[in-house]
Amino acid sequence: MRKFRKTRGMTQEELAKNSNLSTMSIRRYESGERIVTDEALQRIANALEISIYELKGLSDVEAFKAELNDSIDMTLLEMRIHKKFGIPLDVAKKIAEEIAYLLQNNLRSDVEAVYHQLLNRLTDEGQQKGKEYLEDLSGNPKYKRSTSTAEASDSLPLAPNE
Repeated sequence: MRKFRKTRGMTQEELAKNSNLSTMSIRRYESGERIVTDEALQRIANALEISIYELKGLSDVEAFKAELNDSIDMTLLEMRIHKKFGIPLDVAKKIAEEIAYLLQNNLRSDVEAVYHQLLNRLTDEGQQKGKEYLEDLSGNPKYKRSTSTAEASDSLPLAPNE
């Protein structure tokens, strides 16, 4: 981070301002005192006008693989939504993009509220299909939390007013 900042002739204060982070955070990130969150890393990369992969020090090949993985995951999510709910692919793509946007903007801590917000847009039939989709996802080891975390979240309702 320091290398890119200095190459661009930016001070820590300028980088902090341009990335909407505190100067102290930038100092701690650069010194290794604090681990950079993905959200902060993206803000810093944007402020430095480089890709997050370049900021992470990935080679072009590694960056390409990471971008390809991201796009494959999105494509798989779009196809899953399309097939599971029987909705047009362009609508499935918009839903997948909205889910990704919500997750990328650090709304993971309020998953229940996001779930309810999205669920409330659907008809009763759509809500039932949404519940089935979530139950299907929860059975996939790729998306499953550790046992202790999952047990703590088992008390969350699966649909509004249940």
